[in-house]
Amino acid sequence: MHRHRLLYMSQQLPCIMRRLRAEDLHPGQECGGISILTMFFLRKRAVYQRQFCAFACAGLISCLPLAQATDPAPTLPTVLGEGLNAAITTPFHFGITSSITLLPVQVTAWGAVDPTNRESIATAQTQLLTGISVTASSISIGDTVWYRTSPPGGPYQKGTVPIQIPTSIPWKSIRPFLENVRAVPGKMVRGKPTLGFYFTVNKRGIALLEQAGASLPVGSIRAASGTIYLDANGPHYPLLVELTETFVQLGYQSTLRETVSYQQWGVGLHLVPPQASSEP
Repeated sequence: MHRHRLLYMSQQLPCIMRRLRAEDLHPGQECGGISILTMFFLRKRAVYQRQFCAFACAGLISCLPLAQATDPAPTLPTVLGEGLNAAITTPFHFGITSSITLLPVQVTAWGAVDPTNRESIATAQTQLLTGISVTASSISIGDTVWYRTSPPGGPYQKGTVPIQIPTSIPWKSIRPFLENVRAVPGKMVRGKPTLGFYFTVNKRGIALLEQAGASLPVGSIRAASGTIYLDANGPHYPLLVELTETFVQLGYQSTLRETVSYQQWGVGLHLVPPQASSEP
């Protein structure tokens, strides 16, 4: 509908402009220094100018829904909105388990995030094969990050973490890209009743998940969906999230499954820089 309206206006604008130019050249009798026809056409010109402005403004406005339709703001259930707001603004502790079908890889991670103080601490352990594992830890205070890996071990280093260490799901970033949200039956989580909500994540949200290190560094992710379980008793803090991502790596389709558990909501962090830190 918007494209048809824009096409109609584009067809009308040349006509209006021709009329504006033509009417400037019309002769007329003088009457007090201004011809009667000139006065008439001045009034007509003002009308056409208003028409031109109206068409131009309408054309710009008609384009806005086309741009917005690409990423419509999701309408989330009230309870889910409250839960995600809490996850964005409240400190919490987390635990993550991740596994990939077709690959003998499993990742476990644990730590805490304090969005108020902009602090986080996390450790991730990757089981590559039986008996082989790699561990990485990070401490973040504001914009500064320290990390260490084992192997090779040693003290924390200041700089960019060389591998992904999951620190829960970046709800603040991906919230606008949640789709197909619907209520599902809840379940007991650590003895607490929950409210369940299923969701999918569109392509832009998937890219943000990868950037935040919320998933393993896998191949080309094709789809992501999950279920979030909120505390049924307010405040509706998230207690558990089950996330599934489908991806293609080396021509084979595989599935990444992540389980994120949340605990100790409201317990803040007061971290200090590692004592035995060194520059890389």
